[in-house]
Amino acid sequence: MKLARWFSVSLFFAAWLVLTSGNTSLWLLGLAAAFLAGMVSANALPAERGNIVWSRLPVFLAFFLIKSLKGGLRVAFLALSPQVKLQPSVVAVPSRLKNESVQKLGLSLMTLMPGTIGVSTDGRVLQVHQLEDHGDTASEVAALEQQIIALMPNAERDA
Repeated sequence: MKLARWFSVSLFFAAWLVLTSGNTSLWLLGLAAAFLAGMVSANALPAERGNIVWSRLPVFLAFFLIKSLKGGLRVAFLALSPQVKLQPSVVAVPSRLKNESVQKLGLSLMTLMPGTIGVSTDGRVLQVHQLEDHGDTASEVAALEQQIIALMPNAERDA
């Protein structure tokens, strides 16, 4: 088995341990789930996975965590503020990412960031659901795509 798959399995198992607060009573189930998730994720990654710039991963993770935290706080504010009226909508955003598999990775990451949900792609345009029409969804998608391109340089669409 390739080193990347063992790395994935290790990360998923570490996540399992964190989520279960280190409870060892179900560690065998966690190891099996991590192994399965590692195998599936290694096969589900885009074909460009060999071109990941690993030194950019910490920057990408920091970007993702900061955006997730800000989004979570914004969603909490919207949920707890009685005077704010939500204006959910779906917006079409042109994508700079090369192919649908990389775009789906971007859509999945958007879904994990509160306030937006990646809906679909037709290969050139992403459909993104937003909780409120704040006008900067396109710039937020562009920032995420830029981080994906920095992490996976071959992911950018040819001009």
